[in-house]
Amino acid sequence: MADTIYGTFADDSLIGGLGNDILVGLDGNDTLFGNDGDDSLYGGANNDLLLGGLGNDLLLGEAGNDVLNGDAGDDFLAGGDGDDTLNGGAGYDSLYGEIGNDSLNGGTEDDVLVGQDGNDTMNGEDGNDYIFGGNDADILYGGAGDDLVLGETGIDILYGATGNDMLAGGEGNDEINGGDGYDTIYTEAGNDIVNAGNDNDFILDTEGDDLIYCDAGNDTVHDVFGNDLINGRDGNDYIVDYNGNDNIFGGAGNDGIYDLSGNDLLLGEGGNDTIHDLSGNDTIQGGTGDDFILDFDGDDSYLFNVGDGNDTIEDRNGNDILELTTTNLDFNKIDENLIISIKNTTDKLTLVGWFGENQQKIETLNFADGSTMTSKEIDALFPPPPGNDSIYGTIGDDTLYGKDKSYTLLGGAGNDTYFIDDPGDVIVENPYEGKDIVRSSVDYTLPANVEKLYLEENAHIATGNDLDNYIFGKEGNDTIYGKGGDDDLYGNSGNDLLDGGEGLDKFVFGPRDGIDTVVDSGGPDIISLEYLIEKNDIALFKNASGTFYLDYGDVAGIDKIIVKDWDVTANQIERIQLGNDGVFMTNTEANQVIQDITAYGNNNGIVLTSVEDVKNSAELMNIIAGVWHM
Repeated sequence: MADTIYGTFADDSLIGGLGNDILVGLDGNDTLFGNDGDDSLYGGANNDLLLGGLGNDLLLGEAGNDVLNGDAGDDFLAGGDGDDTLNGGAGYDSLYGEIGNDSLNGGTEDDVLVGQDGNDTMNGEDGNDYIFGGNDADILYGGAGDDLVLGETGIDILYGATGNDMLAGGEGNDEINGGDGYDTIYTEAGNDIVNAGNDNDFILDTEGDDLIYCDAGNDTVHDVFGNDLINGRDGNDYIVDYNGNDNIFGGAGNDGIYDLSGNDLLLGEGGNDTIHDLSGNDTIQGGTGDDFILDFDGDDSYLFNVGDGNDTIEDRNGNDILELTTTNLDFNKIDENLIISIKNTTDKLTLVGWFGENQQKIETLNFADGSTMTSKEIDALFPPPPGNDSIYGTIGDDTLYGKDKSYTLLGGAGNDTYFIDDPGDVIVENPYEGKDIVRSSVDYTLPANVEKLYLEENAHIATGNDLDNYIFGKEGNDTIYGKGGDDDLYGNSGNDLLDGGEGLDKFVFGPRDGIDTVVDSGGPDIISLEYLIEKNDIALFKNASGTFYLDYGDVAGIDKIIVKDWDVTANQIERIQLGNDGVFMTNTEANQVIQDITAYGNNNGIVLTSVEDVKNSAELMNIIAGVWHM
């Protein structure tokens, strides 16, 4: 039988029976015991004790500092106003602290605990629990089981305890402790402290300037925003730093540290670590163990101490510094690598590619006694073989001469000019070391990282590289190859062959440049007629074999451009322009005007066998002149 029992305004004890009872305490410090059945207990005002008993009960403490015990069954407990204590007991319970500084204990099975307002203490205890702190400063314990623990707003302390838990601090400066198990931890708004605990944990740090300690286990950390401190401590950790100026310590174990941006401190510490640094001006040390450091952009500082083991650095770009805390060193060259060994120890540092084609050098080495060496001074320790001397430039704009035998010329930073007169001369330039020029009196191919080439005297063959080159011929019949890149090729006087190669190339011509042949092997290319060439002087013609002629001289037959196999579309020059005035015609328009003048000639008895025939006809020249446009 279901009973409804009301208390008085005094201190009452209300006991339900075997049915689904309703007990209402009203005023006073009441004790309500539901007994058997699915009961509903309402504490009312003042400080009440509510005992659910057996069954799936509803316990509402209402006003006052109440104690609610769900006991057996799947119970719903809500503290109401006041500083309440809620104990779920056995069963799948839901506990809501509501207003006040409450204590919520889930008990056995999988419970839901919601603190709401006030500084609450919540303990999921056994089972896979859902715990929500709500507002204000809360303390949350997941307890045993795989729990979801969310601090929400306020300055919270979270403990995952045992089990594979998911913890998120929410807003506020929170402390998050993973405990045992494979935990997933999220830091959100606020400056948080994370102790991941034992086992292999995953940490996603999204906001704030946080302190993250991975503790034991092989942990994974993704640090997205904020200026954070991350310490891997024990285990083989994987740490990715996306933004911010962070301090990252790998700790013990073989760690992987991947830094995408920011000016960071990256320390591998113990173990055989891998550190990849993509950008930013960073300080990097492998620490003890055999570490590998790959650095891309940024002006970085590397640290290497006695006892740091056998480390490897591959330094790509930037103006970098290597700090060595000793002067007791040996320098050796093995293949393309520089080896720095600490005497009387097994410690050594391998600098990959120091002597290679890309010249992967660290610009400055600082030693314990305050002395320094530049990369060029290191290079001087390894002179080239006899018969091939080295000449070094400065950090400014230098002029280096190959003179009368084979030299290795190293201009360094700045816009350098090289004079080459021996085919055996070697130029060494690193990326981002300025815009450099070669003036060669022998056939020459531009080396890597050099942009301009001028042929001098009797040289006849000039070859570019994969950069955007400017290549200039001289008197005589020159052959110029642009290769890769968007090149500007100037044959100058003589009958020259200009081959742009790949890229968007520009072939530049002026008065008295001779009869030149252009090869278009790829890319949308340009013929540029400069130095006051007039459109009324330009004649076009294509013969029966498909060879295209452009005569631009003020006298017929003096200045011509020849493009063979013009009928193959890929061989056509896509744009013909008059200097930089914006006047041009396309290859499609050139093809059409050739058809027009051929038809005009046939209809008017003008025999066309060469471009000179076109040039000698005022009517045909007027037709061509009318095609040019802005």
